[in-house]
Amino acid sequence: MLYALTTASLLVPKPPLKEPTIHRYTGGFFENAYLIETAHGVIVVDATLTESSSKGLRAKVDSIGKPLLAVLLTHGHPDHYNGLTNLLMGRNVPVLATAGVDSVIRANDAAKERQWRPTFKEEWPAKRTFPSRIVRDGESVTFDGATFTVHALGPGESFNDSYWVLRGSPDAAFIGDRVSALVLVDAA
Repeated sequence: MLYALTTASLLVPKPPLKEPTIHRYTGGFFENAYLIETAHGVIVVDATLTESSSKGLRAKVDSIGKPLLAVLLTHGHPDHYNGLTNLLMGRNVPVLATAGVDSVIRANDAAKERQWRPTFKEEWPAKRTFPSRIVRDGESVTFDGATFTVHALGPGESFNDSYWVLRGSPDAAFIGDRVSALVLVDAA
């Protein structure tokens, strides 16, 4: 079947999403961020590592054409929070983390910079942004009809891990790097 598009048909706005759509953004150093697009905005889970990848993440959010509503962090490794400054620049958006994740970020940020700036050089963000809102284990937060529940795990792949569950259609769990910390045993 052949469809003809006219200028008028291109100007007709798309109907708003009824359910969230999940987009994955992959940075240059094996880091991932997730963008949950709702009818009227975007929620980001984790914020990449480098200047370039965080600017790419910002461009991906901007390309959706909806405002950034919040950022949810899974744990305190720099590849999950370093890009916050570029992602948030000029935006007043809450950054949510558990108290454990927040404390790991704040306690280890200077040491991580000393460790990794010589490797990443100008790609290491000169300024980092930290969580602005602490959430409790089991607490749910809702942004534009999308409800996320955080689950604190304590030490695991990092000194303090958490994961976020989105309930609805689709159901999704944003687990950070938690799976990479599992050891598989062959029972044979």
